[in-house]
Amino acid sequence: MMKTSFTTKFAAATGLTALLVGGLVPSVAHADPVAESGKSSYGQLSGVGSDTTQDVMNGLSIALGRVSALADWKLASYDAAFSSPNTGTIQTKSDGNTAIGRPNGSTEGLNALKVAIGAATSGSGTRFGGGASSWTLDGGANDVVGDLQFSRSSSGPTVVANGVVTYVPFAKDAVGYAVSANTVMPPLSKGLLTDAADGSGVTPSTLWAIYNCAATRIITKAGQTTKLVNNSYTLGDGETSTRIRAYVPQSGSGTQKFWQGASGAQFGSSIPNCVEQKKFVAGDAADVSGGNNTFTSGADYSGASVQEHDGSAIENVPGAIMPYSIPKWIGQAKGLPGVTDARHGAVIGTLNGIAGTDGSGSNLTINPAFLNVPVSTAGAITSTLARTVYNVVPTRVLNDATSLEYKMFKGRTSLICSVAGATVIRNYGFGVLTATSGANSCGDSSQLAVAATTPTVTAAATDDSANREIDFDISVFTSNGTAGAKVTVKATNGTTVTYPFATTIAAGATSKTFSVPYSALAAGTQALKIQVVPNLPGIASYESSTLVTKAGAVTTLRATVTGKAGQAGSAVVTVAPTSATGTVSIYRGTSATGSALATGTLASGSATIALPSQSKGSVPLFIVYSGDATNAASSTAVTWKVK
Repeated sequence: MMKTSFTTKFAAATGLTALLVGGLVPSVAHADPVAESGKSSYGQLSGVGSDTTQDVMNGLSIALGRVSALADWKLASYDAAFSSPNTGTIQTKSDGNTAIGRPNGSTEGLNALKVAIGAATSGSGTRFGGGASSWTLDGGANDVVGDLQFSRSSSGPTVVANGVVTYVPFAKDAVGYAVSANTVMPPLSKGLLTDAADGSGVTPSTLWAIYNCAATRIITKAGQTTKLVNNSYTLGDGETSTRIRAYVPQSGSGTQKFWQGASGAQFGSSIPNCVEQKKFVAGDAADVSGGNNTFTSGADYSGASVQEHDGSAIENVPGAIMPYSIPKWIGQAKGLPGVTDARHGAVIGTLNGIAGTDGSGSNLTINPAFLNVPVSTAGAITSTLARTVYNVVPTRVLNDATSLEYKMFKGRTSLICSVAGATVIRNYGFGVLTATSGANSCGDSSQLAVAATTPTVTAAATDDSANREIDFDISVFTSNGTAGAKVTVKATNGTTVTYPFATTIAAGATSKTFSVPYSALAAGTQALKIQVVPNLPGIASYESSTLVTKAGAVTTLRATVTGKAGQAGSAVVTVAPTSATGTVSIYRGTSATGSALATGTLASGSATIALPSQSKGSVPLFIVYSGDATNAASSTAVTWKVK
C-alpha cells in the first residue's frame, strides 16, 4: 500500500474553528482512543512512545475532544503498555492503513516516528508482554508512513543542528524509588560519588551505594537502625540479612536512561551485575537469612522484562527497589478512569527525608519539594530527580503556522500548554512548566534532534526559444519512501529572487519533466535553479546549482521630449525591438532616484507619456524601461530643453 499524506492542514475539512471550539473540556481518560458507538476511534494527530506520559496524554486527548460529534479525535495517543485491550498492534488512521507494532517506550516511539517521516528506513522494538515490532516505509505490511505525527518522550534530546524533529516540553516529572509494601529498605538519600563500605562492610544508605553494587544486603534487628552492608559484613546476634534486588526498566525506556544519571549510577550501556532488567524467577533460595550472610549463587533473572512504572517485579519482595515516576504512581493511585493501576502494592520511598507525594485521595499531588531534592555536600550527585517530559514533533510541520501540529504543540498559547491543559497535567500528578521562555518552557521549539536523510536528485534545463519556454528534466529522484515531493523553480536576477513556478513529483514517481513559459519569468536575465522538498519531513530539501540562464534580449531605448515653460510636456519613448512590452518610468535627474515624474505602458514598442510642467531651462531626465520575460531592461538619459 502506498501512503503519501503526513499531516493535515487546518484548511482541510476540520477547519481552524473546529479545532478551537470549546477548547479543552473535562472528561474521563481512556487507554488508546476508544470507539464509541457510531464515532471514530482514530485521531488527526497520532502518537506513541513513553509509558511515563501515556496516561496524561490520554487525559489531554479526551479533554481536547473530537473535531465534531462523530469525527476523529483531535489528538490520539496510543499506550506503550497496559492498553485496554492490550493488543500488540495498533491502527491509527481510518483510511485503511496497516496495523503497526505498538512501540514500547521513548526510544521505540522515536524510532517509529523517524521511519514515518523518512528519517530512517526501518526500526524495531519489543512489545509489552513480548513479541517483536518492526516499522518500515516500503509500502509493505509494516509501513508507518502517514500513521504517526508525534511521539512521547520522558528523556531529552541528543541535540542535532537542523534536526528534523523537535523535542517540545509540556510537563515536569519526578522519578523516585519504589519499594514493596513489605519492604525492609531504610529511608535513602541520593548519596555521594565516594560512597563505599567501611571496614566492617557497612555502607551509607544511598541510591548510589545500591546501584553501584557497594551495598548488597539490608540488615535489620529489633531496636536497631536498619543498615545497608556488603557481602563482607558479619551478622550479629539477632540480626536478619535481606538481599537487595535492584531493578531498572526495559531497554529503550526513557526512565532507565534518566535513572542511570539521576541515581548516580552512571552505568551507561553496561549495567552492573547487581542490577537487573528482567524479573527474578528462581535461585537464591532464601532472600532473607537469619543465620548467615550468604545466599545461593546463580539466581535466575530470565523472567519478563521489568516494565517501567509496573510494580509487579518488586511485589512482596522485601529487599527490592526500582525507579518509578511519581506522577505515574499518583495517576494509578487516584484510580483515574482508564489508567491501569500497575503498582502491585509498590510505595514511593522518601529521599533525603523528603516524601514524593503530598495530600491524599483525589487531592494527591507531587510534593513540590521533591522536584528539587537538595544536595549540598561536597562530592554530591548534583542531578535532581526531576525531569522535563516532551512530545517529539517533526520540525518542518511544527513550524508551519497552518498545521495542526503548530496549534497543538508549539508555544505557550498552544492547546497542550493552555490553562485548561495545565489543569489536566496537574490532575495526572505532573508539575506544570512555569518558565515563560527557554528550553524548559511549555511549547518551546529550540531543541532539535535527528539528522535528515538526503535525497538523490539529477536535474537539467534547456532554453527552448522556439516555444518560448524553459524545459526542465528531473531524470532521477530517489529518497526514503515513495511519498513524492514539491518542486519549485527559483529565479535570480542580481539580488532579486522570485519563484515563478511550482509543481510536484507524484507519490511513487522517480522522475519529472515540466516547462516554464517565458511569460512566467520576471524581466531581465534570470539564473534558474530548482528546489525539491520531499513530502516526508525527515528528508532534507535539495537545491540545484544554476541549470540554465535566461538572458533578456538587448533593447534600445530612445526618447523625444517637448513642451514649453508652464505647460505640460510630452515624451515619446520607443523601445527596440517593437515586440517589447512592459513599462517606462521617467525620473528628474541623472538616475532612477525617488519617485518617477511619470510612467507609461508600451504598445508595439512605443509609449507617449505626459510630463508635468517645468520652468524654463534645461531639465535632466532619466528614462527606464522595465524589461519583460523576453527583453532586457534598459535606460537612457536625455535633456528636456524647456523654452
